[in-house]
Amino acid sequence: LQDTVNRLGELLGFQVTYGRYQGVRGEIGFDGHWVSPSKDFHIVAEVKTSEVYPIKTSALVGYIDALISDHRIPTRDQASGLYIVGRSTPEISQLENSILAERRTDQLRIISVHSLLTLGEMMEKQSLNHADILSLIIPASPRIDSIVGLMARFAGYLPPDDDDDDSETPDIDYVS
Repeated sequence: LQDTVNRLGELLGFQVTYGRYQGVRGEIGFDGHWVSPSKDFHIVAEVKTSEVYPIKTSALVGYIDALISDHRIPTRDQASGLYIVGRSTPEISQLENSILAERRTDQLRIISVHSLLTLGEMMEKQSLNHADILSLIIPASPRIDSIVGLMARFAGYLPPDDDDDDSETPDIDYVS
């Protein structure tokens, strides 16, 4: 599952460093380190088969901190942790509850393998580009223009964006 998820990261436009399958003393134990070539943003991936067992969010935050200390990630502002869950069970939301209780919503996100595959399919059909993927994965900022622009394209108000520049959302001409 770990290799499949990392391959999906590559298909989504990230430069991926595959992680280890088992911990090795003295090595950082991430499952994947994804780097966005267009924005120099880093995703540290942690793959879980399910949410049935308790997951300590401090481990993933520790991987991010270790990668910063190792100078593989420039700053905390340029990194986010992403849990990719194989069998997502909505009624078991202990991971989400942990992230909320520990106030780590600015650092950590969760996505199911199914949703990650869906993003890959949408990108393959050119409904999404790499900048769109980033706007969904990176923890939200106060500004929501990029999300509104993404929604507007899906609703047909804007043509697909050919480049990955998400610095500005164009004006939308609403037709009634």
